[in-house]
Amino acid sequence: MTEPLRKKKIVAMIAAALLIGSGSILVSQTGQQQAHAEAPASAPAASVDVAAVESRLVTDWQDYSGRLEAVNRVEIRPLVSGTLTRIHFKDGDTVNKGDTLFTIDPRPFEAEVARSKALVSSAEARVDYTSHDLERAQRLIGDNAIARRDFEEKRNAALEAKAALLAAQAQLQTANLNLEYSRITAPVSGRISRAEVTLGNIVSAGASSVPLTTLVSTANIYAAIEVDEQSYLKFISPTQGNKQQGLKVLLGLANEEAIAARAI
Repeated sequence: MTEPLRKKKIVAMIAAALLIGSGSILVSQTGQQQAHAEAPASAPAASVDVAAVESRLVTDWQDYSGRLEAVNRVEIRPLVSGTLTRIHFKDGDTVNKGDTLFTIDPRPFEAEVARSKALVSSAEARVDYTSHDLERAQRLIGDNAIARRDFEEKRNAALEAKAALLAAQAQLQTANLNLEYSRITAPVSGRISRAEVTLGNIVSAGASSVPLTTLVSTANIYAAIEVDEQSYLKFISPTQGNKQQGLKVLLGLANEEAIAARAI
C-alpha cells in the first residue's frame, strides 16, 4: 500500500470514529431529554396535625344504675284492737313526728283505766289497814298478849296487800298505755301513703295485722348501686390496696345534662 493511500485510510477511520462519537453524544442527549419529559411533577407536601404534649391527671369513670331508698320506712300497724273512728291525714301528706294519724275508739280503754284506778284505790286502802293492824300486833306480841300465829297472819296479810297494790298499779299502767295506743301517731317525719283501712273497720293488734298505711322519711335517702365484681375489686376492695375514703361518687338523675353527656 502506498503512502498516500495509507494516509487516506487513516483519515477515513478518524472521520468514522468522530461520526460514531457524535452519534452517541446525540443519542445520550436525546435520552436525557426524553427522561426529563417523562418524569412526573413532584407531589405537594402532605398536611400533618400537630399538638403540644400535655401532662395531666385523667379520672377513670364508671357509670352504674341505682335506685333511691328512704332511710326510714315504717309500716303503721295498730298496737290495740278496736274500731277505727278517725283518719287525720290525706293521702300523700307530709307529716311530722308525733302527729296523730289514726284514732281507734278510745271508750273501752278509758273504761279500763277507770276500773284500774279503782283497783289501785282499793289496794291502797288494804295496804293502809293491814299496815296499822300489823303495828298493833307488834305491840301486843311484845306483851305476849297475842299468839305468835296471829302475829304471823297479820304480817302476811300486810305483805299480800302491798303486792296487790303493785299489781293494781301495773294494771293501771297497762290500761293507760292501751289508751295511748288508741291514738296512732307518726314515729318519724316524712311522707305518708294512703290509708289501707277505711273508717268503721275493726283493726287487730300485732305484727301480723294488716298495715294501716306506710310512712317513709324524706330528710335523708340512700342511693343503692349494684356494682359488678370487677369494679369492686378495682375500686373498692381493700385487698387490692384501694383506699375507700378516697373514692369519689357523683349522683345524678337520667334527665340531667351532665349525666346525659356522659352516657354518649
